[in-house]
Amino acid sequence: MTSSLPIFPEVFDTLPLGLMIVDAERHVRHWNRWLENASGLAREQVVGQRFARLFPALAPGRVGLALDAALDNGHAALISQALHGAPFDLNTAQGSSRPMQQTVRIVALTSQQGERFALLQINDVTDQVVHDEDWRRQAVELARFSRLDALTGLCNRKGFEERLEIECQRAQRSLQPLAVLIIDIDNFEAYREEMGSLAADQCQVRLARVLTGIVKRPGDLLTCFNAGAFAAILPSTIEAGAVKVAERALAAVAQLALPHPRSAVGPHITVSIGAATSVDGKETADRLRKRADAALRRAQASGRARHALAPVQLSPDGFRRLP
Repeated sequence: MTSSLPIFPEVFDTLPLGLMIVDAERHVRHWNRWLENASGLAREQVVGQRFARLFPALAPGRVGLALDAALDNGHAALISQALHGAPFDLNTAQGSSRPMQQTVRIVALTSQQGERFALLQINDVTDQVVHDEDWRRQAVELARFSRLDALTGLCNRKGFEERLEIECQRAQRSLQPLAVLIIDIDNFEAYREEMGSLAADQCQVRLARVLTGIVKRPGDLLTCFNAGAFAAILPSTIEAGAVKVAERALAAVAQLALPHPRSAVGPHITVSIGAATSVDGKETADRLRKRADAALRRAQASGRARHALAPVQLSPDGFRRLP
């Protein structure tokens, strides 16, 4: 049966890939050793069998159609792993339980006698797929970590800005309120100079834990805004709600009673808080942040260890926010 094949079948057994030959009647005419090892099917079990009987799930699909195109019209085809994954039920050489990921090339061959055959070349691309998946996973992790503060584990400034933009867009669509708090540790640079960098880092970590217990509703986000400063995004929160969160934060930090020998406020670590709200969803992220920052400066100018709320004034055309 193999005498009329347009190649030397014994050469196929030396190649590190799967090679199958199918004749015009859709009978398998050759099945190389690589396929024997990968499928567990001996050559004697396969050669002479109809392709559709051996692979009933493949015959009506992309592989079967490409096989017909090669045998009937001489067309070549590439069946990629990206779209079809593992068309043939094959095992990797490493014995992994995961199905072998494959690319399948189908080309037409013609013997000297004019007989038409289809050559199916099956390549194991499992390692490449695993590598690509690992790379994508690492890329996702790097992207996630690029938005995390290494010291506190909170979102960093970049994460804050991205999330605030998303929440502002959501508030605009739903006409829901949105509040932003900026929480600054009073005289933090003086604390670092007096107590050292390690103590300053520990102070930020302890405050992050305490504030996380305050900003805890589903959808709320506490972030590390800058060294010595935090910011909170509070969706669906009106002015009264923002004030309550700010008051709880002031009380929780005071309860820690962390000594601050160079504070201009008192003997312990304190924070100043600026809050701003978008009451009707018609507020840009940049504007809302700037209003919260301006409120923070007023709290600091008023003596620190307190909160200030950016005012909102009614006007004939709706709500107008003042700096």
